[in-house]
Amino acid sequence: DKVSFVLGNIANHLNAIGNPKNADIRLVGHGPALLAFSTNAMALDLDERLIQLKEQGLKLEGCGNTMRGAQLTLADLTSGFAAIEE
Repeated sequence: DKVSFVLGNIANHLNAIGNPKNADIRLVGHGPALLAFSTNAMALDLDERLIQLKEQGLKLEGCGNTMRGAQLTLADLTSGFAAIEE
């Protein structure tokens, strides 16, 4: 539910700015929330929303510490994620 809420807020923000070049918006997944973006656990409707948001300029980043702790790699996450270190 929280992931869906956040994606809704991001969509509203992107729609309000009009041109994605006007902002640099990044979704940073960490802790248990990052698991929602795992290709094994991700709901189809969530994937479709992410595709739309990425087309509007959203960048996806996953916490490197969380990924190591959960034994995830970028290949385990939906397409478009980059790893970042805290």
